[in-house]
Amino acid sequence: MNKRLAPILVTAAFLLLVASLAAAGAGARVLDTNRWRNVYPNYNGIAGLSATDIWAVGDNGVIQHYNGTNWSDVVSPVDGNISLASVAMVNANEGWAVGSNGTTIHYVGGVWSLVANPAGTINITSVSVAAGNPNDVWAVTYGGMILHYNGTWSVFTTTPTQNNLFAIYMLDASHGWAVGQQGDAYKYNGSTWTADNPTSYNIYSVYATAANDVWEAGMSGHIRHYNGTTWTDSQPVNTFDLQNIYMLNSGEGWAVGTAKLLHYTTANGWQDTFPNGLSFNQMNAVYASASNNAWALGQYSTRFHWTGSWALDRVTPVGPATVPMRAVSMDSQNDGWAVGDFGNLDHYAGNENWVAAPTPTGGPNLYDVDMVSSNSGFTVGVDTSSNGVLLQYNGSWGFASIPTSPQLDGVSVYVTNSLTLGWAVGFTGKILRYNGATWTNQSSPTSAQLNSVSIITSTEAWAVGNGGVIVHYTSGSNSWVSFASPTTQNLNAVRMDSATDGWAVGDGHTILHYSGGSWTVVSCSGCTGVSTLYGLYIAPGGGSGWASGSGGALIQFDGTTWSRFSPVPGQYELYGVSLALNYDGWAVGNGGTFLHWFGPPIVGTPTPTSSPINTNTSTPTSTGTSTPTATSTHTNTPGPTSTPTNTPTPTSPPTHTNTPGPTSTPTNTPTPTSPPTHTNTPGPTSTPTNTPTPTSSPTNTNTPGPTNTPTNTETPGGPTDTPTATLTATLTNTPPPSDTPTSTPTLTSTPTLTNTPAPTNTPGGPTNTPTNTNTPLPLITPTNTGTPFPSPTATATDCGIQFSDVTPSNNIFYPYVHWLACANAISGFPDGLFHPSASATRGQFAKIIVSAYNWARITPASGSTFSDVTSGSMWFVYVETIASRNITHGYAGSDCTARGFTAPCYLPNRNILRSELVRMVVKARNWAIDTSGGPHFSDVPSTYWAYIYIETAYHHGVITGNGTPPAFRPNDIIRRDELCKIVVLGITNPVIGP
Repeated sequence: MNKRLAPILVTAAFLLLVASLAAAGAGARVLDTNRWRNVYPNYNGIAGLSATDIWAVGDNGVIQHYNGTNWSDVVSPVDGNISLASVAMVNANEGWAVGSNGTTIHYVGGVWSLVANPAGTINITSVSVAAGNPNDVWAVTYGGMILHYNGTWSVFTTTPTQNNLFAIYMLDASHGWAVGQQGDAYKYNGSTWTADNPTSYNIYSVYATAANDVWEAGMSGHIRHYNGTTWTDSQPVNTFDLQNIYMLNSGEGWAVGTAKLLHYTTANGWQDTFPNGLSFNQMNAVYASASNNAWALGQYSTRFHWTGSWALDRVTPVGPATVPMRAVSMDSQNDGWAVGDFGNLDHYAGNENWVAAPTPTGGPNLYDVDMVSSNSGFTVGVDTSSNGVLLQYNGSWGFASIPTSPQLDGVSVYVTNSLTLGWAVGFTGKILRYNGATWTNQSSPTSAQLNSVSIITSTEAWAVGNGGVIVHYTSGSNSWVSFASPTTQNLNAVRMDSATDGWAVGDGHTILHYSGGSWTVVSCSGCTGVSTLYGLYIAPGGGSGWASGSGGALIQFDGTTWSRFSPVPGQYELYGVSLALNYDGWAVGNGGTFLHWFGPPIVGTPTPTSSPINTNTSTPTSTGTSTPTATSTHTNTPGPTSTPTNTPTPTSPPTHTNTPGPTSTPTNTPTPTSPPTHTNTPGPTSTPTNTPTPTSSPTNTNTPGPTNTPTNTETPGGPTDTPTATLTATLTNTPPPSDTPTSTPTLTSTPTLTNTPAPTNTPGGPTNTPTNTNTPLPLITPTNTGTPFPSPTATATDCGIQFSDVTPSNNIFYPYVHWLACANAISGFPDGLFHPSASATRGQFAKIIVSAYNWARITPASGSTFSDVTSGSMWFVYVETIASRNITHGYAGSDCTARGFTAPCYLPNRNILRSELVRMVVKARNWAIDTSGGPHFSDVPSTYWAYIYIETAYHHGVITGNGTPPAFRPNDIIRRDELCKIVVLGITNPVIGP
């Protein structure tokens, strides 16, 4: 997208959109914010309890729920690099899901949370609950492990071979079956697992309605049946792999696979019921609640609903699901277009709904699009004869008349009330000019391929291309001229914000900035290993932006620095990015990928800014790094890219599971195709090492099992090893929050606080606080014998700030959330909600604690304490302030170097653990250590690194634990509302005693 409107039109349109969003109010759709979501992920697993209570999981950590009317996204505790393979529900309030990299998540009380299991990083492929017993849950893994949960996960057995197991089904406590690679099959008799009639082909799914009615489905369409005595093997109607089988009863069932939807009845046997005229890739999961109600799910979010016959419920809008989408242009929050190979034109009509438009004759590859309004725009590309094409939109798409041209790669249009002017560029330095009516050839100063063009006004434009070529147009010379470039890397996109400010990106994660009359190279934090940047978006005013690239890279500009953003959903090449508002936009790429960003605004744009928990700016970008790769050279070969095949090979595991390894890339992920205008193939990129963003469960009576102790260098005298790169292996089960009060705190008897003014240094804070008898919690003067500490000041009387999702009637943590809101230490999301169950980062905590205490902000005269939180970071003054108070020492060793930083580093984007939070709250109060009578928590032994701080917090009434004996869950990621309670009690409850 290269749209350049007259400044007055930009301002008017922008303000109108902001006003429209505000007017939507509580009726607006609530999305999982602060992350890029893949709107069309692969579904891998489905489980249901009734026709109105069905769960589905898939790639990119996706979790969705069906309530009988609508499918809706559910906040997932894992990031986009995790593929969830299977889900099983205990009851309406509890369930399990498993996936790649040893991921196990538990659903309790409305929240999914990560828990630990002994599989390490081995992919877990299937989970099953025995007869609805919450303490009899089973799972299988790659490498032949069978795991059992009876309150704690353990390895029940390892099968005789190391083949991968793909599915498990537990009928009850005494009957179960596990199946896998090369025909491995095992049976459980209540005490042991033994081999059970193995076969020669892969078995991908197993289901039983009774001990004498067991069904298996697998490779090449095989279906096996066990009648209690013998197994019968058949290939009913096809030779394609079957991925999942579900039996409603002994007389009816379904099996799904590669473009197959099979239905079984006793009378007719297995029949293919796939709708005529439709052609889709693999279906991975099926569930039925009745003979006339079933769901089948598969690749690219394909959903079919059975009501006696199958009807298509949802599918990605692009033609072949693997078609690369090359560019996107958003005209408004609810209107835009994306273009791709083979003439794919997809229109966005709001509510995350993309609809395919008719494909142009000849199906040209389309490489760039610029929408100047909802009724006007242009897209450019190349046809199958390598001729440039240009399509114009005026309510429908049609070919525009242009001079004979080679492939066209970039287009940009400028519009005012009286003038429309445009440029298109492409191979061999081709430049075309649009005068509002016709396109004509223009003289070009280069023969290099030009990949992108950006128009500023009717009198000025820039274009960039291969070999670092930069060309400039001004009306003064009425011609294009070469301009000095600081790089020889291929430049793929350029966006100018004004005549004096602009950006360009290219190969080798090159980022150029135009300012002061020249182009210079600028650095990018965490971009090592990103071989190519393809797409670029700069917000009006130049205060924020995004770049997209190889390996799913998304690079965020916060007005000062460019940093890699994590987590992102998957490893797809991302070719284009465009935002209508600075917190609502789209990125598109390989494999028909559509990523949606609906998150906190970024610093520096005109949009009203607010962000999760504690700031009116964007969440800091990722510190993930990856291994550098060699820069590819463009060879300028046009033509359509190849479409990857998604059908698994006969010996491969099911395509809905993930290849083992740290990145756990699903085996059905399409092979990245070449960039839209060049044939270079980017080198392999590594997955960011950022921490996922799970949320802890609010209620759970299970006592957690042994936990893996994080080796955190935050704690003096603690273990010397640094924390692991992810939290998956260190998270425990999720019993109720240890800091949950036994009853909702009442504020009616709280005396009005009049001795403390509201903080005055927080932008946007209230200047006059109205008196209200529903006051925040009172401050109690410290009476402990620790090091003297200046009493924190309480907030003034009720400020009136409210969140509809955190009220006295719906959240027991309301008093603490409200207290911090009135202290201007936290704020909500752009949708006006607080999202109490979401997670919080270490950077956000730093701002909360500094703002809550109203400490003077510390800005070092030179340098910074931590290598990853420098003066350009939004967290800089807050992290420096807590460092100056000896509250944090940061991390050392590989936790820093693995992310491209030198020690010490703070890792502001890392989700904060309950143990880390308590340690820093205790150190903020400088309380004397008190471990008397300890340990008080079953999961915090005296050898635990944060034991002394957890015990001290217990003695001051900050935490209480839950269960008998009480557990604290030190390695869980803290919820936003739980964090508020612990922080506030650290300020207001300095009382010795439990």
